[in-house]
Amino acid sequence: MELNQPSQINSFIACGFKAGNLVTYEIAAGTSAGFGPPATGDIRVTCGLPIIPEVQTSYETQDLPKPKHKMTLTWEEAEPACKSILYYNLTVKHGEKTLSHDQYLEEEGGKREKVLQDIDPYTNYTIILIAVNNEHNQSIPKPQYILTPELAPYDGPGLSVEVNSSCVTLSLRSPMEPNGVILSYSYNCDYASTTGREYQTENADEQSITMCGFPSAERIECSATATNTAGNSPVNITIGYTEIAISSSTTAELPGKRNSGKTVSITLHKVDIGSQEASSYLLIIEPAAPQDGSRKKRAADESSGCDLTDLNALSGCYITAELTNSFFSNGDSQVFEVGDGETYGGYDNKPLAPGSNYILHQGVTVKLSDGKILHKFLEPVSFFLPVRKYNTLLYFVDLLNNDESY
Repeated sequence: MELNQPSQINSFIACGFKAGNLVTYEIAAGTSAGFGPPATGDIRVTCGLPIIPEVQTSYETQDLPKPKHKMTLTWEEAEPACKSILYYNLTVKHGEKTLSHDQYLEEEGGKREKVLQDIDPYTNYTIILIAVNNEHNQSIPKPQYILTPELAPYDGPGLSVEVNSSCVTLSLRSPMEPNGVILSYSYNCDYASTTGREYQTENADEQSITMCGFPSAERIECSATATNTAGNSPVNITIGYTEIAISSSTTAELPGKRNSGKTVSITLHKVDIGSQEASSYLLIIEPAAPQDGSRKKRAADESSGCDLTDLNALSGCYITAELTNSFFSNGDSQVFEVGDGETYGGYDNKPLAPGSNYILHQGVTVKLSDGKILHKFLEPVSFFLPVRKYNTLLYFVDLLNNDESY
């Protein structure tokens, strides 16, 4: 190889030589009159730093309870910048954790390959390949960052449901292990009808959706899946119950006459709840003293100490009767005697205390095929039960007639 190039500076770079080459040079100075005698010399090219190629990655999915990747790393021979490559150092890291660190001798026909098992999907890993030549010069470390391919999410989205009498609102929480970027969610809600199961299905990228048009007092089964580019997550299922929808009702009525003693007569009216039929009627009594201590009726909408959310854990009130639909067999309005001491539906209709204020909560129940019992309460009715006033004269006469010693 010969280079002949005039230069007006006192340095010159010549490239294209291989490590170990003996390079002879000749330098002569010249003017407009010509060149002077040349100076000659030689220099042997020393080894440089190896140049590494990019590491190639390939993947296979491992059939595990939670599928993972088998990752294969391969690379071509590095440019030695010397006579030859002695060996390679390969390091694979996940964050600060070193997953593997291996040395590979560069032998003729040798495999430049590393196989790693149980590699997480959609996860960042760092690959560092270093080549060392026969002069023990090593290449400059250049970390190579990779993101493993997505797999279908391991878990479905967290699912919660809120209902009213005809609508279902589903709220989602992203899967804990999405294995990628969630692109969309698929929602499905269905219920049993007389002709089979009725379905509503929607796909959306929102994490909250409302579906309407469901019948009241019905068991609604809802499910959701999350989807990334690799596939669908497992299906998560939750159950909700639409509320009882009261089409028309009249609250319980007190008779026009003054109540006295330990009972009170209440006129109850049958409740229309549309396509459903009430399973029973609940009467709940809440003793309530007036705030000023007087003997007057307390407004039913004042703050109540009776929480009707859980009928199995009532506090400050009690179920005094459960009436079946047969109670209204003779008409849609019937009189019931609260406090008559009898048992109705397994509940004691305990006598009331004269001189006390009460609130009557009237509820309707619907029992579904899965055993779930729904209930809905009408506006409460308040009343005061006065103390019976006896005629003083008759009272003393009665005492005299019963005194044998008189």
